[in-house]
This record gives sequence, structure tokens and C-alpha cells, in this order.
Amino acid sequence: MEKESIFQLALMINRDQCPPDNRMYLCNMGEDPECDCTECWEKYLFWAVNGYRDNDDPYKFDRKK
Repeated sequence: MEKESIFQLALMINRDQCPPDNRMYLCNMGEDPECDCTECWEKYLFWAVNGYRDNDDPYKFDRKK
């Protein structure tokens, strides 16, 4: 599966869209319904610029246990 380029992700941010993979939404992982879109995008972009390493989960500490 091909991932989005940094340019495509930048366009999504500019359009106030969420990251393309809805499994990665921080607002779906916590008990607090407030969504911190900035933090979500920071984690997603860090993951993207580091090559979308499949074995790494940028949200492993945010997921409910």
C-alpha cells in the first residue's frame, strides 16, 4: 500500500483534514472527547518523515491498554 507524500499530507493539514489513516486518530484512543489535532498531526508526520516504518506504531503509548 502506497503512503501519502509529505506534500499530500501538508495539503491535508492546510485543509483542516485529519491524517489519512483513521486507525491513527488520537481522538479515538482516549477517554477525553477533546481532540488535539496538532499533537495528532505531529505524531503522524514524524512517523511519515521517518519512512512509515511498518513495525513502529507512533501511537503505541496513546492506545488504550
